[in-house]
Amino acid sequence: RLAFERAVAVDEKTFGPDHASILKDLNTLAAIHKSMSDWPAARAVNERALAIEDKTYGADSPKAAARLNTLAGIHKAAEDYASARTVYERLLAADEKLYGVNHTNVARDLNNLGGVLYVLDVAAGAKAAYERAVQVCIAVYGPDHQNTKTVEKNLALAVKTRSWADKILGRE
Repeated sequence: RLAFERAVAVDEKTFGPDHASILKDLNTLAAIHKSMSDWPAARAVNERALAIEDKTYGADSPKAAARLNTLAGIHKAAEDYASARTVYERLLAADEKLYGVNHTNVARDLNNLGGVLYVLDVAAGAKAAYERAVQVCIAVYGPDHQNTKTVEKNLALAVKTRSWADKILGRE
């Protein structure tokens, strides 16, 4: 970790603090923090890299979208589901703009967003995200593909669990 912190410092001195040339070392440093489950440090380094990528390549670029996916995963791993939701929503919008509505990245984003909404107890949103993810998976992979089946299981679990909870709590 220390070696890459020093490498970033050298890059900053050489290229400036917001230059794209420091992204490689920031990526490595972020991965190190992530592997150590140091979520605050991983988040901070990824947010810094995202700001550079937004400025250099554009907020809706493939590089920024890939960073958003990483950042959302870090928020999710840190159990900061509200932040994960915000980032997944931005990522979904970016991927739809980049690739169209029927793309593997869009299916992934919808599935991940559904999971976060489920944890946040936004039942209707989770169901809608999963339903749309299933539709995209069928369009992209076909109905019998493993990814389609996985998203269908996530949808079924979310709906079943919500129905069970509603019965128990008298909200039917």
